[in-house]
Amino acid sequence: MVKQIHQSIIENPFVWGRCRKLLGENGINSPCLIINKLPQLYDEINIKVASARIQVPKIGDTASIAKNLDEYQYLICSEISHLPDHRPIKLELQKYRISIIASFAKLVAVLKKFSSNDEVGLWNSFAKSLLAKTSETLVLARRNQNLPRNSFMDSDLLSALNYFGIAEKDLDRDLALFYARECSVQ
Repeated sequence: MVKQIHQSIIENPFVWGRCRKLLGENGINSPCLIINKLPQLYDEINIKVASARIQVPKIGDTASIAKNLDEYQYLICSEISHLPDHRPIKLELQKYRISIIASFAKLVAVLKKFSSNDEVGLWNSFAKSLLAKTSETLVLARRNQNLPRNSFMDSDLLSALNYFGIAEKDLDRDLALFYARECSVQ
């Protein structure tokens, strides 16, 4: 998944260079949960939450978690450009943004099957772990604090990343390549 996201960043700099929401509608304040298409990663999906609840009751929680994750990825994207490149927290925030995008790719795959409450519940569980760690990290960044050593090594977060198809070493490598490319272009 990291390679796909990295490739998408390289081939679609216009899409990735500006901050945008991943959700067209959030399923909380609207009748549908619409996840916008991200080129090379996933197609748009539209779920009518009220009717989906009949088959998969946990879809309401899914919509709430997705709404919050989308808000955090947007906030991270908006704030990251103001952080100096030498601050380690900038790279950590990028890791969380990419992890959130990977979680949306996994969610689209789960929703396309839409066969069981268990699959949706599993996504919810891992996405909640990601949401909690993302929130903590963004708070530290806003307070101008550094992360504790090995902050990305939390076992719940690592399990979530594995579920979303992300290996931290691949994430570190691809972000290093991305930033090296960005520096050479400027």
